[in-house]
Amino acid sequence: MGAVRQQAPAQVVQLSDYAQHVEFSDIRAIRDSCRASAGWLVHLLAALNAAAWDSPLSLRVIGAHTQRIADTDRVTFTRAPLRNLLKTAAQEIPWLRCHHLDVEIGDNNVSAQHIVDEIDDDTADPEAAYRAGRRMVPRLIPLHRAGETVTVSQFVTGGLYVLSGGLGGVGVEVARHLLVNYNAKVLIFGRSYPDEVALKELLACSVDVRYAIADVTDGRQVRECIEQAEQHWATTVVGVVHLASHYTEQSLSRCSVDELLAAMEPKICGAWQLHEVLKDRPGVPLLLFSSATGYFGGVMQGPYAAANAALDAFADHLHTEAVQIGATSECRSIGWSVWYETGISQGMALTGQAPLRGYQMMTPQDALMSLSVVAADSSPVVLVGLDPDGRTTRRYMAGPPRPTRTVVARINEPDAVDQIARVLAPIRLLDRYST
Repeated sequence: MGAVRQQAPAQVVQLSDYAQHVEFSDIRAIRDSCRASAGWLVHLLAALNAAAWDSPLSLRVIGAHTQRIADTDRVTFTRAPLRNLLKTAAQEIPWLRCHHLDVEIGDNNVSAQHIVDEIDDDTADPEAAYRAGRRMVPRLIPLHRAGETVTVSQFVTGGLYVLSGGLGGVGVEVARHLLVNYNAKVLIFGRSYPDEVALKELLACSVDVRYAIADVTDGRQVRECIEQAEQHWATTVVGVVHLASHYTEQSLSRCSVDELLAAMEPKICGAWQLHEVLKDRPGVPLLLFSSATGYFGGVMQGPYAAANAALDAFADHLHTEAVQIGATSECRSIGWSVWYETGISQGMALTGQAPLRGYQMMTPQDALMSLSVVAADSSPVVLVGLDPDGRTTRRYMAGPPRPTRTVVARINEPDAVDQIARVLAPIRLLDRYST
């Protein structure tokens, strides 16, 4: 690193994810792919941190099949966390600029030219993609207009629902909602023994609650506890809600690859196992509880945010695979902002930072109402609870391009203000995209 430091490189370009789409047959392959895709970044940041690096550095990562642009784009969902980690790294490290570029596998000369163009133009976009020669950047659009009447999903009255992730704060709220409002039968499973207080609260709502100890990343355990619940209630599952997660706060510079994988496994490996079980139960909805950090990244939340990015990409992957055979995916990934004082967000309201960034504080009642709206929509990935004018969110919102430069003049003679304004008015600064 000392020799590299003396040369002070300004650009690093990484292309290991520029590869063909990959299908997975087991969670070991998923783990290995996640490690290969994102592990190098953890090692690079650790090395730079150990060298006390503070010179400006631009890190550009080139990949293929990392995100869904069109319905036919196949997504290797294990490559999505890296895009998210780059956003987090740029937020945590002031001298680091990160960019991700998704290009199509095909003519290498064309792909190389796209990469060179990105380096030469030095755009501020944290991510972009090329499709058929067109450069595109992601933007968010509202799912529904303000005041619009929408159709909401009605959960099945008396149906059997499965919740992964144990009795965390959000899981308890979802379970209570299903028990009280839909007279549902609810199987909850997690890796550890249940919180007795939370379980008693749910049993006070209904006797139709079962808790099982099972690891969501173990397909045999998941299948067995679901089959036992179906036998107990003499009915089949009508819906699955995946809430399992592993949350710690740590900077990426001090994060290990094993710590990164520990956050990702319950999310993405658990989602894969649940989907495998549901292959025997076609038409059963699979709702993945993700986070808005999966889209935006998050300071001190890098592994957790990356895990949610994988979850979103998995929903996109299933959507594309269904389109390929003329079917419809029943999987939805829901990226929540903040459930007010619930689950991992307890205490967050005291800082006031989340609303400033554009993450609205949602009461459990508001969130559960939104859950019904999102479950009825066909979009594979939806973000819920965002303020489009937040410091973090507004740069990603769709709309007319905002100028990044303005003509400015300093005038010492007040009487000449009107005359100077008329001279400056016709002047317009354009970038290479005429914006």
